Amino acid sequence: MNISREKILYIIIAILLAFNLLMLVNQNKKANKRSHHPDHPVSIQKMTKMLDLNEEQIQLLKPLRDKHMSEMKSLMEKRRALREQQRSLLENQQALNEDILVETLVIEGELERLRFQHIQKMRSYLNEQQLQKLDEVRNKAFKNERQRRKHFRR
Repeated sequence: MNISREKILYIIIAILLAFNLLMLVNQNKKANKRSHHPDHPVSIQKMTKMLDLNEEQIQLLKPLRDKHMSEMKSLMEKRRALREQQRSLLENQQALNEDILVETLVIEGELERLRFQHIQKMRSYLNEQQLQKLDEVRNKAFKNERQRRKHFRR
């Protein structure tokens, strides 16, 4: 059996394309399965489905979530800029500026306070069954987060 070089190249290209396609599909599946950190807000659609929210609850929770997201966004941008400054200092082998560290910690505390307050407000709109479901989901997410962090400590 005599196979030309050209046919072999076509076969190799087809195999590589198929492999790349499989890798892309697998990567998308993994991205969709990633759990959110328990305090990261999920979309209203996911929350509606997960907690079986009624229309009134959706109308109450949407503005609450939007306000929370805008408050969090500005703080997260400040935190990102501070972390970039820290990385730059490390890369340039300069000493860490204490003010940057303190400001980063203050922002982290503010983010935690906002998350806690948001969850408290959100809980006030849910019934008992929804609260139980929310707690289950959050506990599962916390467990997954601990497992993930434990994996990286090895």
